[in-house]
Amino acid sequence: MIGALKLYNAWHERDLEYRERCREAYDKHGVGEVLWLVTGNCNLRCPHCYVDAPTSPLNELTASEAMNVVEELVRLEVPAVFISGGEPLMRRDIYDVLSSLSEHGVLTVLSCNGLLLSEGIVKRLGRCGVWFVAVPLYGPPQLHDNITGVEGSFVRIVEGIKACVEEGMHVCVKTLVSSRNYDHIPYLLEKCLELGVKAFYICDLVNLGRAKTLNKEKLPPSRWMALLDKLVKLVKEEKVEVDIGAMPSAAPISHRAVRRSKQTST
Repeated sequence: MIGALKLYNAWHERDLEYRERCREAYDKHGVGEVLWLVTGNCNLRCPHCYVDAPTSPLNELTASEAMNVVEELVRLEVPAVFISGGEPLMRRDIYDVLSSLSEHGVLTVLSCNGLLLSEGIVKRLGRCGVWFVAVPLYGPPQLHDNITGVEGSFVRIVEGIKACVEEGMHVCVKTLVSSRNYDHIPYLLEKCLELGVKAFYICDLVNLGRAKTLNKEKLPPSRWMALLDKLVKLVKEEKVEVDIGAMPSAAPISHRAVRRSKQTST
């Protein structure tokens, strides 16, 4: 099994190269990286889903059209493509798409829900050139399963994470933070560290899709500040990556948390 620290260092080195390629591609073509939602189909029922999968209309690209997109991305010298959905592994031609991107030197990041990450699937993804997989966890088993609407989903995702780490893939755990799971974030972070996960993506509710009715679950700035203080400490002590996304309002809060941490350590 690849050590978590070794995997972290390998990702950091590749990340620096990737960022440079993004700058070069943007300067040349106006596109640095691409998020591609390859399907609206999904096997979870999360109430916060911003694409309303799987009840949203499925007007998707054909296999031929998808390969045309790959060719265009290669022409634009896009260095990295984030494959998401819905659940991208439910798309029949997903392995062809991933393999083609990898064969042309494009770094592929697969953002999936983890339910289909069996040992065999993970090995196949490795052969397709996938090196980075992002999966969601929302808290302890019962809470996570209640949020996803699928019993046993926590256990299946954890097994998928283990398979990815064993295969040598870098794993990022995505966590949408709301009033439902706020108190369980410390447990979740400890669980992820135990599994060898060294990257976290923390985001707020996005009022799109099914999440339009969840305004009451959004956190106030004071609770975000308390959480970010813990995350800054985690970054310093455990050498992990923490990305705060889908929440522009968190920028000033994050800045204050980092500044306060620096003042405390001096």
